[in-house]
Amino acid sequence: MFLFNHKYVPPGQLNGTAAEWKAHGESVALALGCFDLVHVGCVRFLQDAAAHGRLIVGVYEDADVTAIRGPGRPILSLEHRMVMTAAFACVSAVTPVTVAGITDAILAAAPDFVVVGSDQEDLCKKIGVDTKISTSCRVVAMGGQWQTCSEWVVKKVQGMN
Repeated sequence: MFLFNHKYVPPGQLNGTAAEWKAHGESVALALGCFDLVHVGCVRFLQDAAAHGRLIVGVYEDADVTAIRGPGRPILSLEHRMVMTAAFACVSAVTPVTVAGITDAILAAAPDFVVVGSDQEDLCKKIGVDTKISTSCRVVAMGGQWQTCSEWVVKKVQGMN
């Protein structure tokens, strides 16, 4: 059961949600990420992303988290990661996304800003997000400190830091 149903937006309804906010004069930001382990880096990332507008968080599907983070990831299921992300007051909506569908999600939400972690900036460029949508919104990369990423947290828990 999804505990934050009022924040869940199916991918097919992104355009309506974002259009409603824009009709009220609000900026829209779309943040993309795995959110497999919520830690201080996630908190800062989401708060900073929300400073750009009403925040929609695109949470990567499980298979994409494995491709991005490696074997053994995600630790938590997509539903659990979406519930945790939706629990933040600065998050207005959450939606599942796939790496292959990033461009579709961006085009549907038509955000003023696309916010990605600095570790995701190359991924966005690789799939052409930077060039395909740069005329309609701005791609912002945030983060980058090793101690604020999930890999550092995993290694710390495993006693490797």
